[in-house]
Amino acid sequence: MADSAERVFVGGLPYYLTDEQCKELLGSFGPLKSFDLVKDRDTGTSKGCARPARRAPRGRSLHCDCACRAVRLLAV
Repeated sequence: MADSAERVFVGGLPYYLTDEQCKELLGSFGPLKSFDLVKDRDTGTSKGCARPARRAPRGRSLHCDCACRAVRLLAV
């Protein structure tokens, strides 16, 4: 995976969110370079975690903590 160094782990996502909903949520903190929602291989349902890579200017760190806090505030 070429961009693995830029990827972060985001856990605690509600299982009911679709790929598009997760992309929209995480994309609200900056444009995504790539995104993979981890799914169960047998059922195809979300496992509640994702591996996004954000497009960020060189020299700036990727801040995931804001996105993680926002996910925790979602109503279940």
